[in-house]
Amino acid sequence: TPKPSSAASDVYKRQCHNDPTIDYTFNGNNGTTVYDWSNDNTSIGLPASGSGDILSFVATNTTFENQVATITVQPVLNGCDGIVEVLQIVVKPIPTVDIVPDQDLCANENTDAILFEGPMADSTVFDWTHDNVAIGLVSNGEGDIPSFVATNFGQTILDGNITVTPSLNDCIGTAQTITITVNPISTVSALSDTVCAGEIVPQIDFTGSNGSAEYSWV
Repeated sequence: TPKPSSAASDVYKRQCHNDPTIDYTFNGNNGTTVYDWSNDNTSIGLPASGSGDILSFVATNTTFENQVATITVQPVLNGCDGIVEVLQIVVKPIPTVDIVPDQDLCANENTDAILFEGPMADSTVFDWTHDNVAIGLVSNGEGDIPSFVATNFGQTILDGNITVTPSLNDCIGTAQTITITVNPISTVSALSDTVCAGEIVPQIDFTGSNGSAEYSWV
């Protein structure tokens, strides 16, 4: 009777979606032993059955939960069945982050809080980086971003790009970028004039800190 395969003794292998697996090489006490195997979860990218070693393949999981495949290995030698061994392959899903809208506001206004969410049952971690601290937000963090006062001390439009990357159980998802646009606050130069009744009032030209500003008056 052939002995158990040394590569298949209650082994748990964890993979992320779209990652290649290792080679599963079966061996025992006789070099001519045939190893027949069956798989109870073909959704991971492995056929339902086969014979011999299981070479590396791309693990798949398009669901929102871990997919567990139980591989049952039956050694056969000269028509005699050996002791069955079992291994399991756990394929973890890739986390995602729901779309977050961009924001466009003026300096000194409060931003909307940015809440990161995803469809996974487990707790996804959302790490983010930010490329323009001049708008009043730090350069990196983890989790939701509370409302803050947007700043712009110049006269040009500032864009702050926040790149958030979801991770879950050591699997990294696709990053998403949110842009916060902070428009400058322009000023107008003080104007005054005195004329006598019946005189023509000179043209009043409005100027200020920003050449593209529009002036409304009452």
